[in-house]
Amino acid sequence: MIKISECKELNYYDHYELLTYFENKELNKIYDKIKEYKTIQFQSKSRKNDFCIVHKSSKKDNTIQISYFDNKGAYADKEVNSYKDALELIYKSYKVKEVA
Repeated sequence: MIKISECKELNYYDHYELLTYFENKELNKIYDKIKEYKTIQFQSKSRKNDFCIVHKSSKKDNTIQISYFDNKGAYADKEVNSYKDALELIYKSYKVKEVA
């Protein structure tokens, strides 16, 4: 059996189940931190001036909205069905900064 620590790179197709397990584990860890809150701000991991806010949609009922911002202001938004769906879209590029 090969240990994860011995792998330099996991091939997505060869290690699909393992990668999915770790991805879900990371998503659940983040979700457990934020699930009690209504609005969560995420900071971009690569661009210090970029962030997004995950919140209840101001456009549609029972919808979650991701609003994206940079140093010039809001530049995009996306609507999803749940906070978990929102996390799936952003967790690799953003980290939790503030919750309210």
